[in-house]
Amino acid sequence: RGMSSKIESVLAPFIYVMFPVPKAALLPILFVFFGLGDLSKIILVYLILYFQITLAVYDAVKGIPKALFLSASTLQLKGVQLYKHVVFPAILPSIFTALRVSVGIGIAVLFFAETYATNIGLGYFIMNQWSLLNYEAMYAGIILLGALGYVIFRGIDVLRYNLVRWT
Repeated sequence: RGMSSKIESVLAPFIYVMFPVPKAALLPILFVFFGLGDLSKIILVYLILYFQITLAVYDAVKGIPKALFLSASTLQLKGVQLYKHVVFPAILPSIFTALRVSVGIGIAVLFFAETYATNIGLGYFIMNQWSLLNYEAMYAGIILLGALGYVIFRGIDVLRYNLVRWT
């Protein structure tokens, strides 16, 4: 099962060690290396979503039935053809599921990251309005976060509908 036991033996320990580490704990380190600006926050969101999606893809590849690989070998599919006709179509639904789950996580992390060492962004805006007791503006910011999530979620739905019609 899976595509390459050699690659798995190298990557799995790294993923197993790094995935459980709360990436938010890395924010001070990212601030030191990349400054207090947007880059450190983008890297934080990326790190969290990378491991989330990587695990989903890893499990999806491990879950491809052996019969599909046997069928592909009878058709003499190798290399790019194997990935194009067997692996990618088999894991695509799992990738979209991971993307959908990651939208909420990504927005939550973005909110968290924007509440530290900044004076811009929705996270800062919401927390600032809360501290100013301007609840209408605070709720407007929260609704805007929800709208952002909705737009991204619907975009993923459109992509899924166009790319994964067999599910």
